[in-house]
Amino acid sequence: MRRWVFVLVLAAWSLAASGGPPAEVRDLMSSLGSCRLERARALLDQGVDPNFVVRLGPVAMTAASSACGKKCSPEALALLSEYGFDINGPSGGAAGTSPLFHCLLASDAAGSRYLLEHGADLGRIDKDQLDIFALAFSPQGRSPDLVVAEAIRKELERRGANTAKLLEPRKPIHPDQDPEVPPPEPGGVYAPGTRIGGQCAHYGWIPKDAGCGASGEEVFVGTRIVTQGWDAIIGPANGCKPVELPPLPGRYRVIVLENRTKWVGDKCYPNLGKVYFSKKPQKVKKREYTFDVVLPEEAGQKPKSGTVRIVDPAEGDQFAFDDSYPTGELVLSVLAKYAGDNTSVEFSTDALGDSEIRIVPASNAPKGTARATIIIRGLPPANGDFGSFTIRAKGNVAGTDSVRVELFYDPAARNHPGHGNPVYAGTPNWFYYWSQTRAGKPMNYRYKPVIKACTGSGKVQGRYVHAEDTLYISDAVFTGPCARRVAGAPDGGQQARGIDCFAEVVRHENVHRKEYQAWWGPHGVRLPECGLDDITGSLYRKLTGLDSDLDLVPDEVERRLSARGCDPHNKRSCMGRPDPRLLDVEMNAYTEAWKQWRIGSGDQEDWSKCGKQWKDRSVCSH
Repeated sequence: MRRWVFVLVLAAWSLAASGGPPAEVRDLMSSLGSCRLERARALLDQGVDPNFVVRLGPVAMTAASSACGKKCSPEALALLSEYGFDINGPSGGAAGTSPLFHCLLASDAAGSRYLLEHGADLGRIDKDQLDIFALAFSPQGRSPDLVVAEAIRKELERRGANTAKLLEPRKPIHPDQDPEVPPPEPGGVYAPGTRIGGQCAHYGWIPKDAGCGASGEEVFVGTRIVTQGWDAIIGPANGCKPVELPPLPGRYRVIVLENRTKWVGDKCYPNLGKVYFSKKPQKVKKREYTFDVVLPEEAGQKPKSGTVRIVDPAEGDQFAFDDSYPTGELVLSVLAKYAGDNTSVEFSTDALGDSEIRIVPASNAPKGTARATIIIRGLPPANGDFGSFTIRAKGNVAGTDSVRVELFYDPAARNHPGHGNPVYAGTPNWFYYWSQTRAGKPMNYRYKPVIKACTGSGKVQGRYVHAEDTLYISDAVFTGPCARRVAGAPDGGQQARGIDCFAEVVRHENVHRKEYQAWWGPHGVRLPECGLDDITGSLYRKLTGLDSDLDLVPDEVERRLSARGCDPHNKRSCMGRPDPRLLDVEMNAYTEAWKQWRIGSGDQEDWSKCGKQWKDRSVCSH
């Protein structure tokens, strides 16, 4: 083994020093070795040969070997397969120069498993090297993987038991009693889930080119049907990969496809696998057949059993995307325990809008446990996509479990997906997502980080600018709180915070919008941002003639509201102002906003971290 490591290192050094293969082949190998698969696909689309053989001394390799030992090896090998990659190439090299050898040498369990499941031949590797690989991929080895270890064990067993003669083909399970006499319709009925061992080609009813490799892995045979002149068998849809066919009771229709070969057709059934058909010497009398699938217990078999339980995270746990720009990310770790006939667990999750979800299983989890890392990249576009998120675990034999966690966003970050819209470009997450809730509807407004007070050096939370007919909301809404509600008002004595303050300010400024348009529109007047102080000339004289006390309420309106104490000559006279220092223009804005929005009305729509539904307040600064 040390000799091979030395040879491969020397080959790699020689390749770099001498220029080696054509530049485009080196580019392909480099792209695969650095997991730049889009670049690799582009090169393959341009016609770069995935089977170009690089020969340096005893080493002969193709581009596939560059992917071995990389985290993307299964994806890279699958990409090469799309372009005619020879999984057992190159020919003519030393015994240990196949892609499978290189992936085994790199302790790459995922890459080795992919190659074995797609027909890679362990027979090209020397026995001494296989002995070492068997230890490396055993449960006690440095890269434990049951599938790879079992394939190597069976290959070693095959060599030890068959040095003098080839394996005899095994007899089919449930052979015909009298092959010359067509059996009665609808044919035999057998239970799914029957396990048989050995290489796929050892069974007379499975053709050598049916997608089964020579890895010696177990095949799960579900049902064999015997009809007039035909044998049919259900095998796994993806070759020799050890998968359990689910018991799906019911009747299925088979349409026979005839050609010149022994194997006349196959048909895939959802969740069941492929059905292969072989022709017997008798004349075929029908072109359609039916077969039955029954539960194991109905066939007198003991059903397989198993349990799966997700240990971490727990039901109701809460997680938030980070503040990374421009695309936020959320990383979850999941741990499950399994028992019974199970040997592994598969994890899955809900979808989350347009977010990219990647599940990376751990390869070294102790027996009886399964771990995975769930990576979610990109915040979803809709506020409603946050909240409940289900993580599922399924045993490879039996048993399922699921937990529902809750997902949140960082409100102060600016990594939401709405920046392509001019309304939301550069806005923080709280503004983008709260705008989609009842708190932000149906008004029209814009974000402005800071809105200076018209008097003094302070800052305000919102403002309606009549001259622009635009309502602005500032960061002070998020940092809050809003003004304390007066006694007698809805939620009197309380202060709105977060999404409640946002809703209150939006409604407050919208009251100003409606009143300004109703009061000043008939006069053809557009008020500036900060009242009348910065107006001169004829417009000023016109406005002062309409508003004697300069409280932004026309005299005619105040005269109509005299019952509320309004005085056209006193800018602080109208009742309804929560603070006596406020001008009469505020006589309705506060009270109407408080009536329109009760504190707590938006709690169920707030998925901001440290917002209304966030539990762990120890991580919150306000």
